[in-house]
Amino acid sequence: MKRIVTIVMLTGCYCFSVAQPNYVSTNALKAYWPFNSINNANDIVASFAGTLLPQATPPQLINDRFGSASNAYNFSGLNWIQTPFKGILGDTTRAVSFWAKTPGNGGAGMYPVGWGSNGTGDRFGCSLDYPANQVAAGGANCSQAFSTPLPTSTNLWHHYVFQFSASTYGPKISNVKVWQDAIQIFTTSAGSYMPSQTLFTINNFNVTFGKIIYPAGPAPYIGALDEVGIWKRILTQCEISDLYYANVNIGSMTFNAGGHSGSVMNLAQYTQTLSGNAQFSTAIVAGTYSGTGVSLGGNQYNFNSAATLPAGLYTITHTYTLQGGCVR
Repeated sequence: MKRIVTIVMLTGCYCFSVAQPNYVSTNALKAYWPFNSINNANDIVASFAGTLLPQATPPQLINDRFGSASNAYNFSGLNWIQTPFKGILGDTTRAVSFWAKTPGNGGAGMYPVGWGSNGTGDRFGCSLDYPANQVAAGGANCSQAFSTPLPTSTNLWHHYVFQFSASTYGPKISNVKVWQDAIQIFTTSAGSYMPSQTLFTINNFNVTFGKIIYPAGPAPYIGALDEVGIWKRILTQCEISDLYYANVNIGSMTFNAGGHSGSVMNLAQYTQTLSGNAQFSTAIVAGTYSGTGVSLGGNQYNFNSAATLPAGLYTITHTYTLQGGCVR
């Protein structure tokens, strides 16, 4: 991601602010639910307002992965959110992204996100704990399970992306691809059922969070859910990394009393510390810096003197490459 630092040159001091990037790609984005007290369960792309059910005991807003209050929803296993969005239907390409945190006591095959119908191959569901420490793509009477590199049920936040493309990956339920914490899961488990079934989603129930609309087996979800996005395309590895490393802190800047040089600290690591989850860490491969009246030596920014650089707004752009070749 790119961080833009704006410098305000005044007599004897420099002030700056960091503009956060838009880490959610809008290309073919059909719906995005940030889940917070401002938007509640409303989608901010196409106004798909979610209904919290049942009314007497609905899902509750809780702290998100950064510890920010009322910025994620918690599901008890007895409640859910129903939306008016039909989801991506047929064998059309799709991607689903979300954050989830579960203690893992909800039984096998909990569904935080799903839509479609209950005929064989007619549903698209994203399932956790199928069984414990596995995730699965569920198509109704067919599924493909994947063993995860990190445990799913230790009450820590993890990011998941489920993707399907009949033309790129293949038409079967076994062709669904899954990522956990920006790492694609390649190992399949013995828990699969009819993995050769063709996937073709039919609209019988709309996008639902917290269970499947199937009275015989609703597969209720117990845990927290945040930032659900649905695209009508597959995401690139770099876009998935952007979603996982959202709101990263790539360093800090301080200025000396003279106001003409500043130290840049901790830019050797691209990290994010979460509340109760400090597993993010990847090295910056390379970086360059550009801006009017500024040069960099080591970890030191050097600015021209006030005599040659008039007071005003100046932008420093830090462009860097992450492991895997994603330039930000």
